[in-house]
Amino acid sequence: ERTVLLEFEVGHQLTDADTRGASFLQLNSKVAPISEHKPVPTPAPLPATMAAAAATTSDKRAVCGPQSPDGFSQARAGFWMPPPNSRLLGAAVFTRHGDRTALQGSESTCTRFMTATSPLPHIADADADLLSALLSGDALGTMAHDGQLTKLGTVQMQELGRLYGERYTKLALDMRNITARSTPVNRTVMSAKAFFHGLLRSAPRLVPASALQLRVDARLSKTFGPLRDVPLVSVSNNTRSDISARIERKHARLLRRLRQKGDLLPMDVRELQSNLLDCLRVSFCWGKMWAWPQQFQEISVMQELQNMRLEEHKEVYQLQQPSGATLAEVMTRAVLREALSRIAQGGFHFYSGQDLTLLPLFSALKLANFAWPPLASHLTLELYEVDGSQRVAVLLNGQLQSPQRCHEEFCRVEGLLTSSAVCSAGAMVTALL
Repeated sequence: ERTVLLEFEVGHQLTDADTRGASFLQLNSKVAPISEHKPVPTPAPLPATMAAAAATTSDKRAVCGPQSPDGFSQARAGFWMPPPNSRLLGAAVFTRHGDRTALQGSESTCTRFMTATSPLPHIADADADLLSALLSGDALGTMAHDGQLTKLGTVQMQELGRLYGERYTKLALDMRNITARSTPVNRTVMSAKAFFHGLLRSAPRLVPASALQLRVDARLSKTFGPLRDVPLVSVSNNTRSDISARIERKHARLLRRLRQKGDLLPMDVRELQSNLLDCLRVSFCWGKMWAWPQQFQEISVMQELQNMRLEEHKEVYQLQQPSGATLAEVMTRAVLREALSRIAQGGFHFYSGQDLTLLPLFSALKLANFAWPPLASHLTLELYEVDGSQRVAVLLNGQLQSPQRCHEEFCRVEGLLTSSAVCSAGAMVTALL
């Protein structure tokens, strides 16, 4: 019995001014006996939470993504399938990494409450040291070191790759043309490696035998665009303060409750929204809410903090720029233009990112009522030929989306801009220029 191994090899390549000096990781495929390499096993069950922290399966999946064979099976079974009169021409997939440890900036907050719950046994550290050294060489600082992918996160991304391999085998996608990119962070690079391991295992005949090159560019933003397309600095401090103040007033009751819990908590609202929320989400996904004081074990605390952060991001992303485009549209125009251009040429194109990779895409595409993306989330653009015309279907975690005023399975092009769920690929590219 044989399987495909992915190995990292470090190479360097110079391109244009935006990518000069970028580091490239070569994903070389080779055949080896299955006894030499097995998928990372799912870790042993973690301690059950206390009754106050009890969560439904849907609560868990909404934050942590699928964590069990049943969860992966449900994701596979619920994946939207196109009508029989359509032919898949190309696909682009944007992912959020799998399960991870706490971010470096959150660790001090976490350890105040979780002294008995070390993250180290959960880290899938096969290539972490090598990647940290490589990425640090590009002056990324702590971005290369914190929030490491866990063993569970590796399983999640392997299963996601397997799901797409099975899907595109069934839909007969020609995958001879493959590109892969990752944001310059350990957990996203290792998530890409795990994804392609699952993809190649489930679709070995679709994927070419030649080396797969994973492009990792430290000089680009989290949305794969040039830094000049991330005009966050153009949002005035007064505007950001006004947005934050409105959100704080809306959630004043929660903030008062949290600030009454003792001097261990960060007093700054932004720190509450980031560091404390990060600790709570990691604890929740690992089944370790029992390590927190009783008042923090209520799922509603974590959910409301997450809603606060999402509300702020949504408002900021919708701020109109001098060009008339929203901030999210400016942030994502480069990668959307690239992705749509690539799927028009056929093949499979992969982008491994973070939550802040997906959120501005959700906003730019005007997805309706989007939530914070769970771990191992995936946004997919699939180009179909339907009755002689080309349409793009937008899927989020396998579900067909109907951005803006599109309410059909395949939308008409007339009257739709970049926000259509299914629209002319050429029209979408033109609108993003």
